Amino acid sequence: MSRSHRESHHKSVRVGIAWRNKQEAARSGKPMGATKPGWLDAVYDDNDKSLKKKPTHYVVNEAKANIVRDIFQMTLDGYGRNIVARKLNERGTPAFRGKTGWGASSVDQILKSPTVLGIYQPYRGKGKERVPVGEPITGLYAPIIDETTFYAAQKATTDRFRARSTKQPPRFNVWSKLLKCTHCRAALNLYSKGKEQRKYLRCYEAAKGRCQAKAIRLDRSEEVFKELLTKVNSLSLVQSDARSLQAQLNELEGRIAVLQRDMTENLEFLRARPSPAIRALVADADDEIARLEEKRVELEKALAADRITDKADFFARLDLESYEGRSRANELLQRLSILVTASKVDIVTTYLVYKKELEILTIKETDGNIHKETDSPDVMTAMFYQGEVKAEDLFVSGRRRKLRKPNDTTQPVTPASTAPGPDWSQYEEPDWYTVTNSVPDEYTVTRDDESPAG
Repeated sequence: MSRSHRESHHKSVRVGIAWRNKQEAARSGKPMGATKPGWLDAVYDDNDKSLKKKPTHYVVNEAKANIVRDIFQMTLDGYGRNIVARKLNERGTPAFRGKTGWGASSVDQILKSPTVLGIYQPYRGKGKERVPVGEPITGLYAPIIDETTFYAAQKATTDRFRARSTKQPPRFNVWSKLLKCTHCRAALNLYSKGKEQRKYLRCYEAAKGRCQAKAIRLDRSEEVFKELLTKVNSLSLVQSDARSLQAQLNELEGRIAVLQRDMTENLEFLRARPSPAIRALVADADDEIARLEEKRVELEKALAADRITDKADFFARLDLESYEGRSRANELLQRLSILVTASKVDIVTTYLVYKKELEILTIKETDGNIHKETDSPDVMTAMFYQGEVKAEDLFVSGRRRKLRKPNDTTQPVTPASTAPGPDWSQYEEPDWYTVTNSVPDEYTVTRDDESPAG
């Protein structure tokens, strides 16, 4: 080993030891020097005459903290990290580091950093070998974001990353990532035609001549979208108590997303370097995820108990005008695992609505008139409470069509009378024999066949 190489190695070791000493000192509340989040200012002792002064504590720079809060709010309003960075640069907001302005990566680092909660997690190593050391340290920094906002943003960024959504249309497309072509399952995209530049939804493959699907008028499809909202758990869009439950659910799902992300990283560390400590972290995270999943089911049941009974009042309070309101409605349906396919024959446009790959609703639109059909207990109950069906018309047919791939000839799923039926419990549907326990007692709702519910 050459002398220069040895000196470099020794220097690296000394720096590593000094850094670990700082991390250990931080556990007793001692500042780590000039290294700090960008929204904090270091405070020094005026009586300290040493050449390298060490800060006594940190204080929040409110101007910079407000920038961080704006980043989180824009994220919750439906804007992706690229758009958030662009908006900050357009406003002339100075970046915390560098002179080139804000970028998507710097926005992403702030959104994912637990330091906004006042939490510091020590690490050791670099790159792929960087692993957490010990428990997170609380109290070293002052929190500037509450936990509900932080974890709701984690949920929003996780969903947005899966969809790879970076474009910002002038008016958010409420059908984004929800609507597919019935014939080929390609996405339906916006386009304009005619002198009036009327907007339509057109199959991506049809635009290339590879699908025969007809274009669908956007304004009429958005009326169908509004109708769909009344048939699922969307009361949180307009009602404060339901909104509170939805906020709790978003926070919970954000916590789950963070735990899953951390567990994935730790599993990668384990593959590279087996460690009992990291194995324990993975096990703890797995147990915590299971506990949170149970709590999520409870919150989803509480949300499902709230029903839309007055559609006119719901529509009056529903915000589908602002970019943020349209984005919230879209993300709610995505969270409910809703997928819709559409096709047009002559003047009739048919929308097939699926929840977790099971068909729950068929909506037919003809010249602005909307007709609905369903075999879903939940949707049937919603229609009952909204005065769209009478008690004597309530039924559950037992036939539920599963989402099929193009050219798949699979028949509708029908519970058989002589064999165990499919496991419907994973789709969180009510019992096959009743629409819901909250239907008035004087009405008895039964199946239209005698086959067992499986």
